[in-house]
Amino acid sequence: MSSSPAISNRSKHGKFTPSSAATVIAIALIAYAADDTVHEALGHGTACLLFKIKMLRISSVGLQTAESSRAVAAAGAIANVFAGVASLLLAARQQRFSPWSYFVWLFGFINLMNGTGYLMASALLGSGDWYVVIAGLNPPLAWRAGMGLLGVILFAFSVRWAASIMAEKVYQGSVDHADLSRLTVPTYLAGGILFVAASALNPYSPGLILVSGAGASFGLTFGLLLVPGMVKNVRVGDSLPANALELNWGWVVFAVLVAGIFIGVFGRGIALS
Repeated sequence: MSSSPAISNRSKHGKFTPSSAATVIAIALIAYAADDTVHEALGHGTACLLFKIKMLRISSVGLQTAESSRAVAAAGAIANVFAGVASLLLAARQQRFSPWSYFVWLFGFINLMNGTGYLMASALLGSGDWYVVIAGLNPPLAWRAGMGLLGVILFAFSVRWAASIMAEKVYQGSVDHADLSRLTVPTYLAGGILFVAASALNPYSPGLILVSGAGASFGLTFGLLLVPGMVKNVRVGDSLPANALELNWGWVVFAVLVAGIFIGVFGRGIALS
């Protein structure tokens, strides 16, 4: 996978040229697939190994186990949060805007939204990973309310942090403010379609298409759509030339492979025992 430098998003006549939609969508597909893998395999899967919980089947919508475990249920979102924090810290250190730096920012942002958003979703729906964590704790309504409130606070912090990192790049001039919608809206739509397509093949229940497919993508990553409005169109000068993402066939080809495996293999599920 190539990570060649981005090209200037200003033509010789100063006209703005937006980032390549194909490259943006390709990076989005890889980031969303990686986010789900972190949640299911790295999070839930690692917890199963640590607590010796038998794993039956893993797919894009969940990890099926032989028994219920609070620790295993919590581990998916916790893994997302750790991956998100580490990635956004790295993204903040990137000096130039490139396909790689955009991927790091996007991967971190999606992980944090999913990791914190699951608290809100479980509290609202009365189901999901964190509902398993608080099952049997009294009083139940207080636990759900507290969990939901914590989720809202952490989710809002995650969106503001990710937006502030992008705002700094606009302020420094490495990203053009006019490119922000191209870097967020197609990403949000592509990631949502990927999750829904994979969940449509899930081996468990059609209901998971809505809950774990659309819910975990369109529902929990809507913060992407807020970024353009949160970032002011202010820059300090031309110390870092503004860049747009050029058409990068390395990322596009890799994304096609990743999406095919994610939908066709991970979506259908992989038997583990």
